[in-house]
Amino acid sequence: MHWAQFMADHPKFQRRVKTPAVVGAVLDMGNCLDLTETTSLELVHKSYYILKQFYENQNLVLPENRPAFEGDEDLIQRCLDCAVINIVHDLRRADGFEEFQTVRGVFLEGGQLFPGSAIRNKTHIQICVRDLQNIRGVFRVDELDL
Repeated sequence: MHWAQFMADHPKFQRRVKTPAVVGAVLDMGNCLDLTETTSLELVHKSYYILKQFYENQNLVLPENRPAFEGDEDLIQRCLDCAVINIVHDLRRADGFEEFQTVRGVFLEGGQLFPGSAIRNKTHIQICVRDLQNIRGVFRVDELDL
């Protein structure tokens, strides 16, 4: 809800979000590219270098993560991260491996929760569902439940 409210209030985004709301979902993670696990992180790391080499061979500029608005120190416009994750999927498909149905990642954002802390006040988990069969149900989350 914090993100939806931010989008509704921010001048750059408020045209897209008129009424902030939250929708819940029951998910089956299935074959998940889980960015909290070593094997997934190694796969993404290797894929970055494959993508980088491709861009260099084509004389292209590698995408960059960049701020979405003034003061965005977390670089939430994650063009490079997106390109790397997409190449992971492209490479798996090309090599005939089972495709990932979901992707899960932890994002450490915001300031320190308290002085000296590595915990950030906007830390959250994001899940991308790539195969809609993995959505088992959806429900409305009332503001009183938040």
